[in-house]
Amino acid sequence: MRTKMSNGGYCKAMRQSGILLHITSLPNNYGIGSLGLNAYRFVDFLHEAGQRFWQILPLSPTGFGDSPYQSCSAIAGNEYLIDLDILKKNGLLTENELLPYRFSSNKVNYGKIYETRYTVLRKAYSRFIPDKDYEAFIADKKYFNYAVYRALKDKFRCAWFDWDEKYSSPTLPAVEAFIKENKIEIGFWLFLQYEFSKQWLALKNYANGRGVSIIGDIPIYVAHDSVEVWESPELFLMDGKNPACVAGVPPDYFSKTGQLWGNPLYDWSYHKKTDYDWWITRLRHVMSLFDVVRIDHFRGFSAFWAVPYGEKTAVNGVWKKGPSKAFFDKIKTAIPELNIIIEDLGILDEPAKKLISSVGYPNMKIAQFGLTDNAGNEHFPLNYPTNCVAYTGSHDNNTTVGFLRSLRKLKRANMLVNVKLLSYDCHMKTDNDSPSSKELAEIVVASVFASNADTAIVPIQDLLFLDGSARMNTPSTMSEKNWSFVLDESVLDDFGVMDKLRLLSIKYNRNLD
Repeated sequence: MRTKMSNGGYCKAMRQSGILLHITSLPNNYGIGSLGLNAYRFVDFLHEAGQRFWQILPLSPTGFGDSPYQSCSAIAGNEYLIDLDILKKNGLLTENELLPYRFSSNKVNYGKIYETRYTVLRKAYSRFIPDKDYEAFIADKKYFNYAVYRALKDKFRCAWFDWDEKYSSPTLPAVEAFIKENKIEIGFWLFLQYEFSKQWLALKNYANGRGVSIIGDIPIYVAHDSVEVWESPELFLMDGKNPACVAGVPPDYFSKTGQLWGNPLYDWSYHKKTDYDWWITRLRHVMSLFDVVRIDHFRGFSAFWAVPYGEKTAVNGVWKKGPSKAFFDKIKTAIPELNIIIEDLGILDEPAKKLISSVGYPNMKIAQFGLTDNAGNEHFPLNYPTNCVAYTGSHDNNTTVGFLRSLRKLKRANMLVNVKLLSYDCHMKTDNDSPSSKELAEIVVASVFASNADTAIVPIQDLLFLDGSARMNTPSTMSEKNWSFVLDESVLDDFGVMDKLRLLSIKYNRNLD
């Protein structure tokens, strides 16, 4: 994988590794992880542990079910991640004003944050004095329609497709009048994007300076209730204000009834006519934020599962052809420096496999998927090619300890045989006839590092051998447990964990020294 370095050049590091931990999961004093001190401490943790990559989930505002993959914007930053202590340092908040918003929690409390966060951010905005940097930031109008959209959502307290008809497009006279009458409110949302951008780019620059590259993540789709669908419905397959059909995947490993995501689907014929200009603009923006980007649900560019609007499950969908290789030819010409990881999990037909092979980007391998099948399967660590990114599990998997504990008798028997093979390859042979789930997970983690994959990424939960209660997300479920994991702050200063990670990298030739 080509990774952008702090000096603006590129290197081809043949064997690299990193950790998956989302910003929201950082230890915090305000109910959710932020772009403040503990983010910098985590960069230091990775540097001391000899890691090249910090992989995160989408930075966009969270939507339905608190999911970062159901966002109201393809480009806006999540205002919840703005660090309040940095605002205090910059004179926009006082210590006394922050005291009511401080609370400790071992889980992200989205409900409490939703009810309180914007109140304190408005206090900061009331003291903000625009300067030349701010004026330059808003000059290109990148976030203007997003700010108008958010101001209108505050006015109506509902999704855009339930607003009064005269506000159903940003080009209508009523919206133009609203803009003239609500400059302060619109300015609030622009201020938040400015603060988010400043804080994020400062953190990214710090990480790059310490030799840590950021792997970002973008959902392939946006939500129905999003600024993009409101301002540019022609980009999507719509039937009036509602989608003609919605996104999802058919029944698979994760769900017997498939996954019904509900996002509007792209009108790829329209995108082709416009030379994919919207996507090129989006991806250029993405590469200003990250060094590498994982594109979620990559197989949707080959063919996508279209479910009629109003269906309760994803069972009754059909496959429709995506833009395929012609799209990526355009993207590569327009953005030759783009570094992509392909999320190719799920059901892949031959055209999808051909597309993945033809574009040349590294794809994902998930060790958990390979442990209970025959040892010849593509997700078994002994079989990984070099041009891939190897994981123990993704944000949608159980933790590896939780996964191992959940296996039933037959699958557990298959897993034990496979892990024994991995233990020989990793030089971690155990004489224990009944190894614990933690012992087995340790071998799985080591096998990902030992594999032929150019890049190995381990979720922080698996590095710490946490059980299933630390799982980040369970697909196709609505639960307050999803997206709520918070890392214990003691880990950031745990030299034992740092040393373990560094030694893993050294043992399997992934260290940076």
